[in-house]
Amino acid sequence: MDDQSKQKPISLIMSREVVSVSKDTLICDAASLMADRNIGSLAVLEEGKLIGILTETDLLSDVLAQDKNPRDLSVEEVMTTPAVTVEPTLPILEASQLMHEHDFRRLPVVEEDKMIGIITETDVRHAMESLGLWKNVSEYMSRDIVSCILESRVVDVARQMSEKEVGCIMVLEEGKARGIITEKDLLKKVLADGRDPALMSAEDIMTEDLISIEPSMSVYSASRLMKKHGFRRLPVVVDDKVAGIITQTDVTNAMRKIISEAVPKVKETLTKHDTSIELTQGLTYLFEEKKPVKSRDIFNKMVREGVKGLYITRTKPSRLRENKQIEESRMIWTTDVRTEEESMHPAALRELSIAVSNFMLEEKKCVVLIDSIAYLVTMNSFEKVFNLVQHFKDLASDNGSYLIYSIDPGMLSPKDLRILTHEMDEVMFRSQNQ
Repeated sequence: MDDQSKQKPISLIMSREVVSVSKDTLICDAASLMADRNIGSLAVLEEGKLIGILTETDLLSDVLAQDKNPRDLSVEEVMTTPAVTVEPTLPILEASQLMHEHDFRRLPVVEEDKMIGIITETDVRHAMESLGLWKNVSEYMSRDIVSCILESRVVDVARQMSEKEVGCIMVLEEGKARGIITEKDLLKKVLADGRDPALMSAEDIMTEDLISIEPSMSVYSASRLMKKHGFRRLPVVVDDKVAGIITQTDVTNAMRKIISEAVPKVKETLTKHDTSIELTQGLTYLFEEKKPVKSRDIFNKMVREGVKGLYITRTKPSRLRENKQIEESRMIWTTDVRTEEESMHPAALRELSIAVSNFMLEEKKCVVLIDSIAYLVTMNSFEKVFNLVQHFKDLASDNGSYLIYSIDPGMLSPKDLRILTHEMDEVMFRSQNQ
């Protein structure tokens, strides 16, 4: 990729057809529209302006995984807001890096407050294919396979995908791949058809005609195969058993790695992604956001400036480190699975209290980010978790630390959310649908 190609704007490759809905549209109707148009997202407009975006991931995490009735929910209750946008002049490579750094699959393109298009991970991958990647798939594939069995209930499959933060799940029988279930399968075969996920099995909705590849295939060939069949992922098989999976994200990351040395690190250019916020020592902040993106940016900025950091997270720490989404700091994974990484069972609130308290007392004037409050509530009770929140607030106030909570407001009841926000010193990026 020459210097001129590196500077080509996303306006040359973005999709200009914007499919939109209003915030009052029912989720069942929005899902049907996405299925009919074979798209992974919808723009949510109000008086012509973009106020949010509804994605397959939103439907998976906030509807199917929660076993909610799509006929009882409006788009406003599920959409991601505020929508993070970019301008049409942004170079393609920078858009690719931004997607990678913030784990986005798509970015709305806005000009003069009007949405004029959308750029997706697929658009970027196609634009970068000319790099010619001849390294083996085995170097870039994901080996941590999320799987289920034929008899698994679809509602459990959706929950598993949401908890693991993956876009697909392999359906196995005696270690061999029988099929695959993707977010699009859940959208088209469950939500759009108005079927009950609790009464369906993985076998009912899985895609059976799998196209698998060997680990010796080149990344370039895998990319071309995805493009030919319209796939976003391919299972990697050794001796008839699934050894891994390569996704279009893996392919794009491989392409990016080749040219990363030639391009300076991209500065933050997201229209609504402000890392210039200055926090005050001793205060407790609540970031209302679907995913811990803005709060993580602030945390990273402070760690880069020399503040010691502790991150209590629902995301596997090694994944964050591999994707370079977090600066070097201590991380504790709240999970109920046994793991070699530093972790803590969500029901062990006393141990969590000791770990955070000791860190604050030892480091002083440190920054602590916690994004697993909703998960802790589901595994304990709101009252117990709220007592912990109050304790941490008092401790931060006493020793001048920065305390940040990130939470999706839709994951708590309105009453619990009001109680929690009242305890905060400041609420940042309050969701527009609250």
